[in-house]
Amino acid sequence: LGIAQALYCLTALILYYFGYVIGGLQIGHLSEASVAIEGTFWEANLLGAYLALIALFFTVRYVLAPEGQRGGTYLLGLFITSLALPLTVTRSAALALALGMSATALIVCAYRREIHGWRRKAGRIVVVLGCVLLLTVTVMNALVSTISRYPNLLLERWIPISLAPAIEVDVPTTGGAVTQASRGSMEGRLDAWWRAMEYWWERPIFGHGTLAGGNVIREGWWYSSLVQALYDTGLLGFLVLLWIHVGAVFYPVRAWLRTRRNPMSAKFLGFGLGNA
Repeated sequence: LGIAQALYCLTALILYYFGYVIGGLQIGHLSEASVAIEGTFWEANLLGAYLALIALFFTVRYVLAPEGQRGGTYLLGLFITSLALPLTVTRSAALALALGMSATALIVCAYRREIHGWRRKAGRIVVVLGCVLLLTVTVMNALVSTISRYPNLLLERWIPISLAPAIEVDVPTTGGAVTQASRGSMEGRLDAWWRAMEYWWERPIFGHGTLAGGNVIREGWWYSSLVQALYDTGLLGFLVLLWIHVGAVFYPVRAWLRTRRNPMSAKFLGFGLGNA
């Protein structure tokens, strides 16, 4: 299902580029003319996180599977889903994959003696992700930048205005305005988080109430669930939410540790890393 979802979104985006609309796209995600893949999800962020989760599951299954059992299928799935991640045009997707892969690498390193052929498997995974990255910053960057009207999309989505001066880019109908908006997105989030922290000190233990920051920021939404919990429910609610996150990783990984000699235990590990 993950491969089918990724392939459909890739196909929809490429066909849209040539003037054919088959659905599965989100118009106006970043600017009036921007396009991002959406698939069966109502927001590109959710699709990006889902694709990252699928990529993690493929990685875990490949690492823990016995040698010669469907290895090529897992690597192909990792390649396709990872290739689709940049087309969601979201930072959360890249962060989800980076965090999950880092956790995977840490666990593989800790239990490398129990994993057969882990060096070869790790090397192949690095090669696959390297190919994805190479396509992402070359051919894919040109494709996505063109259809989303975002020059140098994959770089500029991460750079706040304060850290990099505006660059004059010759883009039809948009000029350099979209580049400025791209950096402004990150700048705006950082500014909102700082303001949330300032007002949080007024009621640090129990917070201000659900979406109580509406008089400070639009709709009282701080662009981060952790920052939101801290402002709305104070330190108490923040710790509860933090434990939910930690527990969602801790319990599946603990279950994997207890049953890791069973091939089916890969599901526990994949679930824990996906929650991470």
